[in-house]
Amino acid sequence: MRVQNRPHFFIAPLLFIALTFSSCGEEQAKVAPPPTVAVIKSISADIPLEKEFVGQVYGIVDIPIRARVEGFLEGRHFNEGCLIKKELLSYDIHPLPFEAAVTELDCSIV
Repeated sequence: MRVQNRPHFFIAPLLFIALTFSSCGEEQAKVAPPPTVAVIKSISADIPLEKEFVGQVYGIVDIPIRARVEGFLEGRHFNEGCLIKKELLSYDIHPLPFEAAVTELDCSIV
């Protein structure tokens, strides 16, 4: 194989060697000082976690309560969320319309 006269075959290695030795000088380029960094001291504390959600809650057994007569509610005899036993009084309905109906029946019978 015949090597032709190509000057870049000789110049590239010489340039590489020259740059390598020139960078080994004792005088280095001036380096910028490190930047200042703000530091915050962290603390450990208990933070309450509160979240609000919209939803509905159902019991294990939900029983619909329906009145057998019409009227206005006077009282509720249970606390919401508590167990209610069978046959116990849950609500009071205003009694005056019913008493008036009974009085009318008594008057019409006599």
